[in-house]
Amino acid sequence: QGLPNISAEIKGKKILDFRTGSTAFSKNPALVLYDYLSDTRFGLSVPTTQLDTVSFTTVANICDEDITLSAGGTENRYEANGIIYSNVEPMTNIDEIIGSMLGILSYSNGKFTLAGGKFIAPSRRNLFNTVKGIFTSPESNWQPSDYPMITSSTFVSEDNDETIFGNIDLPFTISSTMAQRIAKVVLFKNRQQMVIQAPCKLSAFKLQVGDT
Repeated sequence: QGLPNISAEIKGKKILDFRTGSTAFSKNPALVLYDYLSDTRFGLSVPTTQLDTVSFTTVANICDEDITLSAGGTENRYEANGIIYSNVEPMTNIDEIIGSMLGILSYSNGKFTLAGGKFIAPSRRNLFNTVKGIFTSPESNWQPSDYPMITSSTFVSEDNDETIFGNIDLPFTISSTMAQRIAKVVLFKNRQQMVIQAPCKLSAFKLQVGDT
């Protein structure tokens, strides 16, 4: 009948967990991003002295938090399960990795700093009340499929009962419950936005993008 289509589940490369000093397979998005930025062969060769390990550690710990599922059991708050291609723009790979943990990567004072699940202000014209998108999971035999939509009846009511979709694709997320968790945070960040302008003293220079 001809050559069959062959597929495989792989673990990728072993990466450094700078929290313990060990090197092993990992699905932690913060560790994956750290490795992609610093790797001299497959990554961007950023010196580790230019990576704020403290901020990466904070987000890595957030990603590893156990989340109790309504159907029973637990799972990590965020995981990265995807392919990083060498023939695409590095920013595309970075966006996909940080998308799996609601991350914000910024460069300040000579270092890359990572924050997770923090507020990004959208413009008013980008408001939506329902989030949908594509993810890849073993339940669909690793074929791209829709994760369950997240909607808010309150926000729909505020929009004169019109359902307005925001499309958020999550190529590095393989759990439907994890995808819903990310979609819910994205939805509420979009609707509960706030813009503040305020004069600050020099002490404000200690603040960085992603701080609360």
